[in-house]
Amino acid sequence: ERIDWSDGLTLRFGYPPESVEPTVGWWIDHIAPAERGRVESGLRAALAGAATRWEDAYPFLCADGRWADVIDRGFIVRDDDGRALRIVGAMEDVSERRRAEAERAALLARERRARADAEAANRAKDEFLAVVSHELRTPLSPILGFLEILLEDAGISPEQRMALRTIERNARSLSYLIDDLLDVSRITSG
Repeated sequence: ERIDWSDGLTLRFGYPPESVEPTVGWWIDHIAPAERGRVESGLRAALAGAATRWEDAYPFLCADGRWADVIDRGFIVRDDDGRALRIVGAMEDVSERRRAEAERAALLARERRARADAEAANRAKDEFLAVVSHELRTPLSPILGFLEILLEDAGISPEQRMALRTIERNARSLSYLIDDLLDVSRITSG
């Protein structure tokens, strides 16, 4: 079993032509050990069967010692009886693409987490607004009620009446603000 390597092996994976053996064994020895058996048996099954194409993905050892993620594809040339005569193929280094996909997946995961955190913070804010609005409204109602009673008292001085009117005006402003907070809380919570 002989492999004729093109200059692509030198260009893509850094092997000088004189260091590459024209054997299947050399190729198998440069596949990641955990993948060797699977890749070799897959290729042999394709050659032994009736397939006209073979494809696999695996890590391939580069001359500089790093592992390149490759997609290896081959077209199987057969004789009239269907026996495999040879395979013409190409290994494509997809390491950069895989790294970009992994980075994209990581960015997407971070974006999803950030979105979930923002939604949780928004819900917490809405719940806080609802609670605060109700807690402020509870003491404000009796304050406004007692102010009305005090303002009906004929025995208060004009200065006292003016002070009570100022308190009433500010209490009503606070009441409107609380109503607005409650409306916003209701709108955002649906």
